[in-house]
Amino acid sequence: MFEDGALVAVGGVTPDQYDAESDLGRVRHVYVVFAARRRGVGRLLLTALEARAALVYPTLRLRTDTPTAAAFTRRLDTRARRNTARPIVDRSPASVRRPKRQLDLCSLGNGIRMSESLMLHLVVQHPLAGVTLRMQRGRNELIAPVTESGTSVTFELVVQLQRKTDGALVLRGPEVQGPPAGRFVYVNAGQYAGQTTSPWGRRAKIPLGAVTGALVELVRAQPHAVLVAEIEGSGRDGGPASGTVPLLGAGWTVVRIDACAHGRPRRI
Repeated sequence: MFEDGALVAVGGVTPDQYDAESDLGRVRHVYVVFAARRRGVGRLLLTALEARAALVYPTLRLRTDTPTAAAFTRRLDTRARRNTARPIVDRSPASVRRPKRQLDLCSLGNGIRMSESLMLHLVVQHPLAGVTLRMQRGRNELIAPVTESGTSVTFELVVQLQRKTDGALVLRGPEVQGPPAGRFVYVNAGQYAGQTTSPWGRRAKIPLGAVTGALVELVRAQPHAVLVAEIEGSGRDGGPASGTVPLLGAGWTVVRIDACAHGRPRRI
């Protein structure tokens, strides 16, 4: 992860080399530089790792041998526990073997989760040529798309899901804007996207209210699935879309993507 061009956090997910099950992933080498700690960077990194890994692994494992690291995972609203159903034997070489506190996170099948999260892809169709588009994070941070072409621009975001006692679904995340009952995201264009030489300066508001619990369950039931929605990138006046922009077609839909496409929405 980068902040103002500087690397502030790293982490990854690989197959768990100490377990024979091929569908078990392992969170590895998570590190946040000292100056960036206690600002939510680690939470954002692990949430993104969880969402990306869910496209490939039904279960993730994170091992830590320090009380500080264990406390960090529990601060993330974690339902973390020792794995008593299937104890893990440390198969690392004897020279580096040492007792470990084992925390299983993000088990989509067994309900052991760091937090319930969901990956969304927002596709802007027919963007105005030569006009920069960026998704807004918080008040003034701008996020680049994951793919761009002459006909479409795709943004990727990870949202955290909170279920209220009445069953309502509340979306949270750094890109999510608005009150709980009216969540949305911004896609900025031209000057609002940092393109100072552009004659345009606009911001499109894309509602998230149609992301329902039923859609979330459909995503959970399919491997390599994300929610995808499309919007029109140009307004009626020929400029970039602005104001509240309706979703095209059926709105948010469940799409299976090719894990080998690195999370990009290539349908399979």
